[in-house]
Amino acid sequence: MQKRAEITGAALLRAAAAVFARVGYADARLNTITTRAQVSKGALYDHYSSKEDLARAVIEAGSARFQLACRPFLTSRIPAFEALIGISSLLVDPAVNDVSLWARTSRSKNPVARSDSALTSSSCQDGTYFFMDVPL
Repeated sequence: MQKRAEITGAALLRAAAAVFARVGYADARLNTITTRAQVSKGALYDHYSSKEDLARAVIEAGSARFQLACRPFLTSRIPAFEALIGISSLLVDPAVNDVSLWARTSRSKNPVARSDSALTSSSCQDGTYFFMDVPL
């Protein structure tokens, strides 16, 4: 049973991150997230008490992925300045080259959603987004 709960939780995180990135936090609906994750609303509430709780979990998961991506720069013997450039490039380079990111953030009417989209859509060099486990 625990394995199934882990799979459900991961599906909810991926679905929520994708929905938050696409429409922003304010416009995200739990029904959309559960449909995308292919789980019931009850399963959602078994894992998360609210949309806020789910959003925080998405951010925590993204933060953990970002820390893993940074680890090679922090544990190697390269100069600190080069490590800083490498870590910065994990966030900046893909975001600058992501035309869909700029389209999503510029068409939002909500300035908070625009800034949230920019934050939650930072990507790795392989096109996988830190705050979700799936490419957009």
